[in-house]
Amino acid sequence: MKCPWCRSDNPDSARFCANCAEPLHPSNPIQGIPTKTIATPASAIPKATLVGGRYRVVDEIGRGGMGVVYRAEDTRLKRTVALKFLSPELTADPETRERFIQEAQAASALDHPNICTIHEIDETEDGRMFIAMACYEGQSLRERLKRGRLTREEALATAVQVARGLVQAQEKGIIHRDIKPANIFIATHGTVKILDFGLAKLTADIRLTRTGTTLGTVAYMSPEQAEGKAVDGRTDVWSLGVTLYEMLTGGLPFGGEHEGSLLYSIVHKPPRPPRKADPGIAPEIERVILKALEKNPSDRYQTMTEFLSDLEALADGLKPSGAKPGLLRGRILGIRKPVLYAVTVAVLVLVGLGLRQLLVVPGRMEVLDSVAVLPLVNYSGDREQEYFADSLTDMLTADLYKISALRVIPPQSVRKYTKSDKSVREIAGELNVKAIVQASVFRSENRVRLIARLIDPIHDRQIWAETFERELSDVFFLQSDLSQAIVSGIRVVLAPEERERLTSAHKVNPEAFDLYLRGYNAVWLPETLNSVEKQYREAIDYHNRAIKIDPNFALAYTHLGNCYLTLGLGGYMPEEEAYLKGKEAIRKALELDETFADAHINLGLIKWLIDWDFPGANKEYIRALELEPGNIFVLGGYNQLLAGMGRFEEVIERQKRLEESMPQAVFERLAWFYICAGRYDEGLEEAKKAAKKNPSNWNIGCLAIAYEMRKMYAEALAEMNKIMALPDSQNDKEAIVEMARILALSGRREEALETMMKLQSQGAQENIDTSVWMAAIYTALGENDKAFGLLNEGYNKRSTRMPATRFIHWFHGLHGDPRFDDLVKKIGFPEVSAPNSQRK
Repeated sequence: MKCPWCRSDNPDSARFCANCAEPLHPSNPIQGIPTKTIATPASAIPKATLVGGRYRVVDEIGRGGMGVVYRAEDTRLKRTVALKFLSPELTADPETRERFIQEAQAASALDHPNICTIHEIDETEDGRMFIAMACYEGQSLRERLKRGRLTREEALATAVQVARGLVQAQEKGIIHRDIKPANIFIATHGTVKILDFGLAKLTADIRLTRTGTTLGTVAYMSPEQAEGKAVDGRTDVWSLGVTLYEMLTGGLPFGGEHEGSLLYSIVHKPPRPPRKADPGIAPEIERVILKALEKNPSDRYQTMTEFLSDLEALADGLKPSGAKPGLLRGRILGIRKPVLYAVTVAVLVLVGLGLRQLLVVPGRMEVLDSVAVLPLVNYSGDREQEYFADSLTDMLTADLYKISALRVIPPQSVRKYTKSDKSVREIAGELNVKAIVQASVFRSENRVRLIARLIDPIHDRQIWAETFERELSDVFFLQSDLSQAIVSGIRVVLAPEERERLTSAHKVNPEAFDLYLRGYNAVWLPETLNSVEKQYREAIDYHNRAIKIDPNFALAYTHLGNCYLTLGLGGYMPEEEAYLKGKEAIRKALELDETFADAHINLGLIKWLIDWDFPGANKEYIRALELEPGNIFVLGGYNQLLAGMGRFEEVIERQKRLEESMPQAVFERLAWFYICAGRYDEGLEEAKKAAKKNPSNWNIGCLAIAYEMRKMYAEALAEMNKIMALPDSQNDKEAIVEMARILALSGRREEALETMMKLQSQGAQENIDTSVWMAAIYTALGENDKAFGLLNEGYNKRSTRMPATRFIHWFHGLHGDPRFDDLVKKIGFPEVSAPNSQRK
């Protein structure tokens, strides 16, 4: 019989044309379409002909709508290539010739394992244009389908590879517009290659044809393409959906006796459900296909990355997250929960299963020495799993703190960009970084998949995109894999000990790890603002449960100790009990693993505030900095210890550098250090800037203190009133102390005494030692004898607030009094000069 496409002769029993590989059997839904315009096949090029001065023709290997393809030998590089020629009639058409050039330019810009490699475009002496491309051994998907439909595994593996290639094409603004089995090649080693970007269209360009309607095989056209409307990447989603349908069922989702009726079906009729063609097809596969075949592009997968993510999930035996059942096309991990906004997923769901795409701009080898890890997207769609994504963001960021040559933005400064509409370039500009890590995490039972990409926002390039997948028990290995990939991409140099720490990992008990994350989340990332005490006690419960399951879980011991210390220092738990439990947990953590910087920080706090061992505290902070030199919390905490030891010139310079390099940092302490150093004018200036930039309680409080030390009491009181108006401040002991002091210094003695009595009453009820706080208020009231009596009381009780007395602004008025000098010696402060107070 005659092929309705190319008019070549075929056996009556054939289903597909032997020449152009298009369907032709009467039972095929598109049998009888006679109107496709095909150029007259080009005259054959004799074997051994030398083309383009270097390619020797071996034989003809195929013909299609655009021309003829030959196998040839590259005589220069001694490799086999495929040469694709346009028919002479088509070459004579300037528009088609331009489209041919467009094909080569579009395809040559792509470098992906699933896209046919283009070597060059050239023309023969008689003006026949050709593309030299890689030649693969294997068969087209169309040829494979002649033997019958594919298995589920084969079909999904093929669709995944095609989607991966199309993701990269779409990221470069290229639309294929002719995805069909004839343009999908399966190499003998199993790799799938996308052929013929001849119909590709750069999104910024005008259409390459006058009508825009007859490009591509009709059966695989999207409705918008069939109607001649403008198309985008969603047309390739449709075509791949049709192709997947055919791979699984052996048929097509739309039928028609001729081109007009087929086009009408594509535009107006619903597709035949895959499970009607084959009841054995899984419901979740049907949902994915039907979502890809939504008539309205806005109801389809919005990008190929979304489609790819669901295809990978199906291939891995997981539930797809983008296609919801019924009208909403799908569940996520079987739980009826709303999924993330499609536009967010489109940005964050990335291509690649174990393949890194190094899209390095030629000649550019710049070291990207600053990075921000954007909040991980919980791609499971289950709100219950938000804690997992949030906690993992912090863990991945902390891993990068180990690199001294890298400036890492802390999660607290990045979290505000969750679901932000700002571009990556805008975010990078605000954070002052050269590299951005975007990622989404998908957790199913005890398996974790992390899909990430590293971006150079300054040059608008993706450095790599990769999928990391592990069992939950290997989550630290996953974390190490990602960190190493980031380091490789940003080209920073690691010291040998840093590389060793970055590559070290160990298994965890999944149940214990999950409990640990919930405890971490309760403190650092609570969904609702509970009281400090409630949050930390909840965390303690989670950590204790984790330790019960895994008694060797060092990380759980570390944060358990931190929770106890926080409750004790904040007055939410009897100090002695809190410090004993905290110290025990921290020492156990370090016994199990000495490389946790957080554990050394906590031990440093114990030595500083509880043991009054300043050299010992300094040693622990130095060790923490060795382990995580980029950790802003270690840097900020060490600066506070230096201030406590009176090393103000050093700490002010360190803090300046820290805040200059971290404009979005959470630690804005420069004003505070100026005040403690007695440099009140500079403290006031810096406090004003900080409060204007970030009107947090801390910055407003520093501004109030700066006004207080400059004797601008009305202004100080106005700022403190802002703080005291907040509900949490009613139990903030130090805020109450500051308010009482400002009232006293303002001459409002009775109000100051009343506030002091309130503080004393709260301390008695909560079994908290208030001696140092009371001494601070009596100092403001000018009653130094009472103040010294209370300070001696605090010394005898070994109050954790005593190490602050040497340089905190509360007691600047006592400097020079012999009694204060004696107290300083008894506490064991290092020998330093007193602050150069500006108070007259």
